[in-house]
Amino acid sequence: MANKSYDVIWQEAMTVLGEQVHIEHVMSEENEEGNQMPEPLIIEAFQHYAVLYIKYMQIFSKLEQCYDSMVHPQKRIDVKMTLELVIRRVIELRHMLVKWNPPNPDVAVETGDQPPFPWEYVNLDDILSDLKLPPATMEVPIPRYFKEDNMAIHRQRDRTVGGYMSMKLGVDKVPVELEEFAEASTIEMTYEQAIEAIQRNERGRQGKQRANFVKEMRDDDRKKKNYIDSATMETDPEIAAANIQRLFRGYYSRSNAMRERDEELVFIGMKPKTYDNDELENDLKLSYKKRKQEQIDNREAYEKALEDLRLEVLEEEGPEMRDALREERTKWVTDTIAETNEIPIDLEKFYEMKNPPPVEEAAAEDPKDKKGKKDDKKKDDKKKKGEKAPKPIEKPSLDGKTELTETMQSQVEDFEGVWDERDESDNFIQKHDPELAKERIIRKQVELELKEQVDEMLKNSLAKISAQHAKGKKG
Repeated sequence: MANKSYDVIWQEAMTVLGEQVHIEHVMSEENEEGNQMPEPLIIEAFQHYAVLYIKYMQIFSKLEQCYDSMVHPQKRIDVKMTLELVIRRVIELRHMLVKWNPPNPDVAVETGDQPPFPWEYVNLDDILSDLKLPPATMEVPIPRYFKEDNMAIHRQRDRTVGGYMSMKLGVDKVPVELEEFAEASTIEMTYEQAIEAIQRNERGRQGKQRANFVKEMRDDDRKKKNYIDSATMETDPEIAAANIQRLFRGYYSRSNAMRERDEELVFIGMKPKTYDNDELENDLKLSYKKRKQEQIDNREAYEKALEDLRLEVLEEEGPEMRDALREERTKWVTDTIAETNEIPIDLEKFYEMKNPPPVEEAAAEDPKDKKGKKDDKKKDDKKKKGEKAPKPIEKPSLDGKTELTETMQSQVEDFEGVWDERDESDNFIQKHDPELAKERIIRKQVELELKEQVDEMLKNSLAKISAQHAKGKKG
C-alpha cells in the first residue's frame, strides 16, 4: 500500500475515535447540567459498553496497522501515543463488560434490583449481527511493535539461554516438548506361557497370510475371466475410433465451456482473477522489508536532525528567548524590592506566582457541626447495634468521561490541527518536518535550557547584591 493509503486509514480511525469520545462525553455533560438520566438496566449498560468495545477494537486494528507500516517518524510518534491510549480504553471496557455481563436466567434475581454478576465469557454475537460485522472484528491484534521495540533484549536473552544450554547440556537447542516413548512391557511369565503366546501370534500371522493369498488368487481369476470374455468380442476399428473421438470431443467441449464460464464471471466481477499467490506473497514480503528499513532510516535521520535543529534554534532564536526570560525575572525582582524593601534570595516565589498551587475547594467544617454529627452517629450506632446494615447494590453507570477520554480528545484535536489537512505532495519519501520538530520539541528544550542558565545567573547576581547591601549597612 502507498503512504497515502495509510494516511487515509489513520484519518478514518481518528474520525471514529472522535465520535466515540463525543458519545462518552455527552452523557457526562447532561448529568453535570442537572438533567439526570434514569438509571440504566444491566442489559442496557452491557449493550452500551459492548458497542463501545467493538468500535474501539476497530480503531485499535487500524491504528496498529498504520503504526506498523507508516515510515514518517513524526506521524508514527503521534500514532503510537493514540494507539496506547486506545489499548488502555479497550482494557477498561473489557473489564466493564465482564462486570456488567447479564446473568443467566437460572441465577438472576426474580424480584428487586439485580446485583452485578461478573462473568468472563462475554457473548457479543447478537451485537455483531446487528452491526453487520464479521466475527473477525473481535480478534485482538497483538501490536507488532511489542517485539520490534524489544528486539535487542530478546537477542541478548537468546544468546544467554543458548550459552547456558551449550555449557550445561552440550546442545544448541532443547525441544519444548520431549518425545515420550512407550515403555516396553515387563510382564513376568513362565516358559510354558511364553510358548503359548508365541504360538498364538504365529497362528494368527499364518491365518492372515493365507487369507491374503486366497484373496489375491480370486482377484487374478476374476481379471483373467474378464480378459477372456472381452477378447471374444471383436470391435470394428471405425466404431472404436468414433467412440474415442466422441469421448474426447465431449471432454474438450466441457473444458472449454467451464473456461469460458469462468472468464465471463471474472469479466462481470462475480469471480476474482486467479493469480500466482507465491509470487505475490514474495513481493509483499519484500515490500514489507523495504518499508521497515525505510522506517529505521527515517527514524535515525530524525533523531540525528534533532541535535542540529537544537543548535540552529539556539543560535537564531536563543538571544531573543534569553532576553525575554531575563527581562521577565528582572521585572519581578524590581517589583518585589519596591513592595517589600527586601532583596529576594531565589526565584521560588516567582515560580509560585507563575504557577499557583491548586486551591482546595473543600471548606473547613465548623467544629460544632462536627460535634453534632458525632453525637448523631453515636445515637445511630446505639440503635443499630447488633444489626448489620444491608450492603447497597451497585448500579451501572454510563458516565464515561475520564482523564483517559479527555486525553484522547486532545489527541484527536491535535491530529485535526496538524495532520488532517496537511499538504505533503512534496514529501514523497516521508521525511521529517523540521518546522514541526522545532515547534513541538526543540523550542521547549531550548527554552528550558536557557531558563536554567538565566535563573543561575540571576541567583548569583542577587547573592552579590545582597552581600554588598549587607556590607553597606555595616559600614
